[in-house]
Amino acid sequence: MKDFNPTDTTVEEIHEMICDSAATVANYLIANDMSLPKKWRGGPVIRNSSPYNEGRLVLEITEEYSGASEKVKKIYRKHAHDALKGSIVHHGEVFAGMIFAEARAGRNYFDNWQQAPTTLF
Repeated sequence: MKDFNPTDTTVEEIHEMICDSAATVANYLIANDMSLPKKWRGGPVIRNSSPYNEGRLVLEITEEYSGASEKVKKIYRKHAHDALKGSIVHHGEVFAGMIFAEARAGRNYFDNWQQAPTTLF
């Protein structure tokens, strides 16, 4: 990702920055979750998939860990969800600025989803 300039950026770039931070935190949470078998917490489990999904807020389980059971994947998803929420809070000023910038440009940030959420989380 290029150097971040909050006055010259796009929604996609902000989403990528948020997802980068979230993936790092999610992988830390997974690596330290002793309820997971060691085999399923060994490496980078979650990756930032924002650049591959039209700049949306997307984290995904890496291919190496996609063979985990649904029980393990449920834990992965919870950690990813929590990390994404935390990353949005951590980058709150930039995130709020992005929403306001979209409004100033005449666009509704929440229209980026087919089913616009009534709440973000």
